[in-house]
Amino acid sequence: MVADDIHDRYETDNIMEQEVPRPRTILKQLNSMLTMKDTLAVYKDFYKRMGIPEYFVMAARKTLEWADVYPLLYLHSAFQGLKESHITRHISANLLTLTIYTVWRICGQSMTRLSLWN
Repeated sequence: MVADDIHDRYETDNIMEQEVPRPRTILKQLNSMLTMKDTLAVYKDFYKRMGIPEYFVMAARKTLEWADVYPLLYLHSAFQGLKESHITRHISANLLTLTIYTVWRICGQSMTRLSLWN
């Protein structure tokens, strides 16, 4: 966890023996700095920054289109990690990376159009 690493660094570099904030306090401060709190918000912002927000359409409330599932899982695994379960056990990081790379190659390196399967 990042907060634990920061806490350890503070303890190591604390030559003045000042009070070091607890990891939970550090984590709260880090979370307060975030402008986007979840992976879906980051994914939506990606489309917005690419100038193609109209390509991201949710099929229904809390339902992604198939074209968005793997890219969102990849993004989620990069930022929050994936917990192993009986449902997602077969998805490995290598397979996910290969899938994203394949989509990237099909779409073209500029990634100007992401919704191929719509």
